[in-house]
Amino acid sequence: MVRGRLVRLALVLLAVGLGLLPGCREGQAVSVPALPYGPSSCVVDLSYNFSTSAIDPDGDSVSIRYSWGDGETSDWSEWVYSDAWVTRNHSWSCPGTFKVTAQAKGRDSSVSAWSEPRWVVTSRVIATWARTYGGAAADQGNSVCEVPGSGYIITGQSASCGSGGLDAWLIRTDLNGETTWTRTFGGSGWDESRMGQPTSDGGFILAGQTSSGGAGQTDFWLVKTDDQGNPSWEKTFGGADYDGAYSVLQTGDGGYIATGYTWSIGAGHGDVWVVKTDAAGNEEWDRTFGIPADEEWGQAILQTRDGGYLVAALTYPFADRVCDVWLIRTDSAGSTLWDKIIGSAGEDWVFSIQPSLGGGFVLAGYTDSYGAGGIDVWLARIDSIGNLEWSRTYGGPKPDAAASVTRTVDGGYVIAGYTESYGSGRRDAWLVRVRANGDTVWTRTYGGAADDEACSVRATQDGGFVVAGKTESYGAGAGDVWLMKTDAEGRVGEMDEVRMQKLEARMQNERKD
Repeated sequence: MVRGRLVRLALVLLAVGLGLLPGCREGQAVSVPALPYGPSSCVVDLSYNFSTSAIDPDGDSVSIRYSWGDGETSDWSEWVYSDAWVTRNHSWSCPGTFKVTAQAKGRDSSVSAWSEPRWVVTSRVIATWARTYGGAAADQGNSVCEVPGSGYIITGQSASCGSGGLDAWLIRTDLNGETTWTRTFGGSGWDESRMGQPTSDGGFILAGQTSSGGAGQTDFWLVKTDDQGNPSWEKTFGGADYDGAYSVLQTGDGGYIATGYTWSIGAGHGDVWVVKTDAAGNEEWDRTFGIPADEEWGQAILQTRDGGYLVAALTYPFADRVCDVWLIRTDSAGSTLWDKIIGSAGEDWVFSIQPSLGGGFVLAGYTDSYGAGGIDVWLARIDSIGNLEWSRTYGGPKPDAAASVTRTVDGGYVIAGYTESYGSGRRDAWLVRVRANGDTVWTRTYGGAADDEACSVRATQDGGFVVAGKTESYGAGAGDVWLMKTDAEGRVGEMDEVRMQKLEARMQNERKD
């Protein structure tokens, strides 16, 4: 009898321990709130709303608070339904970069970890302007980078300046786009720079092609300058045929990696070419990738976290004459780890690649395999091993294309290119801001009655964007280098009316004081 009672007691205690009896199961903890939704750039002393939600697995109500990244934390909100939005506002008193996070609390007193951060850049006022550079002939900007705290560097080519038919052109500006200095590189032939980047010593590295020097028709060309644009060294690579570079970056060891094309070496008919140099431009190794019957060329290159490289290339099979995107992942010595073809029945082109949150990458270009028009802006996200996760198209019935993409502080992207479907001219520069999943946030067109294009875009420290390209609607010649500085919403030379009214009211109050 006693033994039977003990067995029943043991079973009851076991059931309580496992939470099998009604009312004995322990409640589950409240979830971490979603990434706070709100602006990624703000003007100091103005209030902005941020919203998020959290889920209680038991269906109980939750409370949420925010940390604003400036030492201040909001009070806990009132109790709200599970998964209901909680909105709070905040203002910052000085320029800077701040991390906005949220935390949730359940009725059972459980408290979640802090959410993923919404990064917010604050500034007095985000400067906006547009500038042109050039002479009577055709000039173009191909890439732009911010030089932190001091201005911008534009890489392109000029037929108006220099010593030959076309020269590589480097333009250094201040933060207002006013010219600090310009430099041309090249000889009597055809020389162009496709891309430029600041280097760790304060100078710059340019990549392109030259017919003024080297061994062949055109050569793969790298130029290194000091901080004033004076050449430190220049190197050509190639053989008797056509060779050129489209993309370059400084590597973690202080050297450089560049990609482009070669008709002089490799399997034939034009191959992807990757060249690795030391800090002085001396070749350490090179690799070609290609199929004998096809034409291929490298468009962009990134160094990956493990020290290897990802090349975004194009492959053009002579059998069907349709271009596809070719991704080539290598180790640090240039040996292939994997490669993937991305594309469909039509033409698919890539011009720019950037890392994305979560270890993958995002590609920008154009496609006529999908979309609304002949060709459309194309944005595609791949995972870390090259599998396509999603793709989006943007455009109308006429040709629209992307040339560049940059990541924003909130994990989204801004795409730069041109549109013939929208705008005021035959072809207008076009910016498209999208969320991390590719959904459109806003679009802007820029230009006049003639042809205008955006070729490069970068996010700036003040929360806006800088865009380089070419314009035939403005400037001095047949085509000019075009540089635009926008605010966080892509506006140039204008400000939101409500924001301006608030600024004016604040300034009036300050004058009264």
